[in-house]
Amino acid sequence: MFGLVSSIPAADAKARVVKFGKAGNWNVRAVYSSRGPFDHCSANARYKSGTRVSIIAYKSGNWRLWFAHKNWPNRQRSKFPATLTVDGRVVLRHTGNYKGRNAYVDLGRNVKRVRAIMRGRTMAIRTPNGSSRFSLNGTNRATRMIARCWKTHYKRSTGGAFGSANNKAPGGAFGGRRTANNKTGGAFGSGSKKFLELSRADTMEVATRYLAKATQPYAILPKNKSPLKYFPVNWRMRDGSVGGMRIFRNSRANVEKLLTSLLADQAKHCSGRNASEREKLRNVNGRQMIKARGVCQNSQGTTVRTQYRVAEIGNSLTMMIMEIRSAGNKGSRPKRSGKSSPSSNDGALRIPGPNEL
Repeated sequence: MFGLVSSIPAADAKARVVKFGKAGNWNVRAVYSSRGPFDHCSANARYKSGTRVSIIAYKSGNWRLWFAHKNWPNRQRSKFPATLTVDGRVVLRHTGNYKGRNAYVDLGRNVKRVRAIMRGRTMAIRTPNGSSRFSLNGTNRATRMIARCWKTHYKRSTGGAFGSANNKAPGGAFGGRRTANNKTGGAFGSGSKKFLELSRADTMEVATRYLAKATQPYAILPKNKSPLKYFPVNWRMRDGSVGGMRIFRNSRANVEKLLTSLLADQAKHCSGRNASEREKLRNVNGRQMIKARGVCQNSQGTTVRTQYRVAEIGNSLTMMIMEIRSAGNKGSRPKRSGKSSPSSNDGALRIPGPNEL
């Protein structure tokens, strides 16, 4: 059907695996990233067809289904429409993701979906390439064991994205030297206490959910080819626009101050035209969000349109997004779903409300 996973990506071959237990044919383990922090717990089983299925609970709380087979083709990074059914009942219609010879479908934090996997007898996944069925024998015990594994190792986890400071100053999205000094205070920290920024891997988790709501194809850019150099995760949309995401934990500054610092920092990298306009602060389900847009002429003489978003997304996390596109690009804008102000002009992506992340 499609090519999917082991729960340890090939690029992270040095990840540390800690066996947690066994539930029937399912092997449960905790996985720590190559840099040390706890990443996820998973239950893995191999079927007679040669397909490996993994049920994964990431540190972020997101659940995911992975599939793998050694004979599946390498489809790089691409997407496909997927329908997940359990005992004949549709549990999820969502966009699936290929990753090389792997594929996965996100269950998110939806308890009903996870319980369906736990309590069901058979599971089927339908894609444009066909359908595959899997027995769910033992998934009740396996999923409960994953939850215990997650609680055990999450509590032990220290350092990494959730426990250590990231001393990289914000810097300019267009390149050049880093201009922010994290010893002088401001929105990102003060004194010897530095701000906390999530790693690229953890930021990728949120960025994937954010981009899943886009209405046009996108590609996550490799770290060494990211034009927004101080945003851990960069992407490019089909219309040519580029975006980047950063996420901070326990920031002492509110979203308005974070946006002010971002705009001031980026202005230092505009060698010609520079202007920005802020929207009013909004409160969505008790969480703050603010946007801004503008133009900037970079050191190469290119004038681009810029858009910024800073929003609280729960769990003491604040999301910062920057998007750029050529000021001369008058291509048609993608249709956006969901409610939004008729007068708003969000450009390439519709930003989901904080409650949607």
